[in-house]
Amino acid sequence: MEYTLRDTPQHNRLAELAFATIGNKGREMLVHANVPMKYCFHLYREAFKTATDLDGLVMVTVNGKRAT
Repeated sequence: MEYTLRDTPQHNRLAELAFATIGNKGREMLVHANVPMKYCFHLYREAFKTATDLDGLVMVTVNGKRAT
């Protein structure tokens, strides 16, 4: 049994799901880009950074125009 403090990520289910989702997106970027395994280790930081940046994009409508 492990005790954790209140308001930590262990008690925030949505934050934990977001971490897993961003991690999966970063790995999928490398897979779909057909990056050889010997280069994946060097590029994973950029892939995860890009996944994090793209995760915050939301479509909004301003003055009848949709954009991110």
